[in-house]
Amino acid sequence: MTDRPPDFALLRAVEILEKIAKERSQPIAPPPNVEHQIVLACERCTFAVGKTRRREVERVLGRGQSYPAKGFHTYAVAPPETQPDGAPSRWLLSLFYRGDLLFGVEHYIPKIQGAPPMPLSTPGVVRVEPGGFRLGGAMNDLGYFVPAHGGPSPVVFALSFEARFDGGVVWIMGNGGHIERLAIYGAEHP
Repeated sequence: MTDRPPDFALLRAVEILEKIAKERSQPIAPPPNVEHQIVLACERCTFAVGKTRRREVERVLGRGQSYPAKGFHTYAVAPPETQPDGAPSRWLLSLFYRGDLLFGVEHYIPKIQGAPPMPLSTPGVVRVEPGGFRLGGAMNDLGYFVPAHGGPSPVVFALSFEARFDGGVVWIMGNGGHIERLAIYGAEHP
């Protein structure tokens, strides 16, 4: 050991590492809310958390399957005809209710086989509004969405973006630059 004081570069490196460690120990704050409600919509129905009633959905789509677990109301949805070869022949739309009101909705390309047989619904193109973001769409221009700081399925999807609004949060997730999952959930404490 020498009595020589540490040089400037070493001191600066220690300062930088301390700063990085401090930043990583701070919880990541969610983004601020956007000024408008965000919904999942199609030609036949609008899915607005905290507003859409179960009977409105069932009038258009039927009762749905209890898949993948009790409490889910899942429908098989026909994808647009412009899907590449080898793409799933059906996408899924899952809804979750609190009482009679919609609490969550997801539209996704299934990653696993084994869903029970379900009649194929044709509600039209399902998309996030405002913005028109839909499954299979590009993830290079998501407008008011920001990189997600959490959310469902971070291991399955390489890219995840979110937007928050008064009463809920929306995630857009995907791989290879294309949207594979849209999810809207109501706030736990409205």
